[in-house]
Amino acid sequence: LKLALKDELVLKDSLKELDVLKLSLSDELVLKDSLKELDVLKLSLIDELVLKDSLKELDVLKLSLSDELVLKDSLNELAVLKLSLMDELVLKDSLKELDVLKLSLSDELVLKDSLKELDVLRLSLSDELVLKDSLKLLDVLKLSLSDELVLKASLKELDVLKLSLKE
Repeated sequence: LKLALKDELVLKDSLKELDVLKLSLSDELVLKDSLKELDVLKLSLIDELVLKDSLKELDVLKLSLSDELVLKDSLNELAVLKLSLMDELVLKDSLKELDVLKLSLSDELVLKDSLKELDVLRLSLSDELVLKDSLKLLDVLKLSLSDELVLKASLKELDVLKLSLKE
């Protein structure tokens, strides 16, 4: 009986140790699950940061694409200028006056109004080389709408130019 009692006590101690081991194993499984969830959260946070960076880059691309489209429209409107060799000297003088025009591409309506004023310069396309040279001169137009008073003064000069070209 004494031996059986000792065996029973040893068995109870062993069962207690097994319970502790079972609990620690269960805690380890919970910990592993928690670590997996943390890894998923970490990955989703990294994905979110990458997404935010990508969206910022997309906004920049969208803005530059919009500027490019406005620029293409403006260049297409400038391409309608047909210049003759006879009036090249008058055109050069006029272009010197136009150099003071500083228009911003951000305001396409002002640019279109100015281009309507430039439409009076429609001269014949008898010499393609002259057209290319004249378009190179037009490339010096710096577009910025920072000084509206200079624009208005230049438009008045264009009215004078329109009258002299009609003569």
